[in-house]
This record gives sequence, structure tokens and C-alpha cells, in this order.
Amino acid sequence: MLCKYYKANLQRTTAWFVSGVLRNESNLVLERCLDKFTCEFEFFVPTDCEKHFLKVMAFLLEKGFVLNFSEQKNRFLDEATEQQF
Repeated sequence: MLCKYYKANLQRTTAWFVSGVLRNESNLVLERCLDKFTCEFEFFVPTDCEKHFLKVMAFLLEKGFVLNFSEQKNRFLDEATEQQF
């Protein structure tokens, strides 16, 4: 299964909270910290969970826990892999 790929910058002091919220949502997404200094995270979201993920992220963005987030090209896919799907 291919996943949607998102990146976000989180508030450094509450990054643990965002991670916990996402894990509490029935493992909605796989998240990973890319840069601890800028608090940049990446998220792998199953396509059937994307709608719920976006709702949760919009809420966290509104509350100030997430500074920004956007969908990106999945860095683990190459052109040959993309053509198969």
C-alpha cells in the first residue's frame, strides 16, 4: 500500500504531544522526526486515513501545536515505482 507523504514543523515544546495524539488515533499515521533542531517531522498516511489525518492536523494547527504542514512527494518512491501504481 502506498501512503501519502506530509511534512510539518511542530512547536518544539509540544512535539511529544502531537506525536501522542496521532498515535492515540488508532495509529492513524507513522510519524518521524527529521530534524530535532527545526522540529521538522514527516508523516506517512495511508490513503484511506488521509481525511481523518487532515482533520486532526487542522485542529492541531489551529491550536498552535503545528506551525505548518503540507503534502510532499514521497521521498521513498522513485520514478520506476510510481509508474507501477
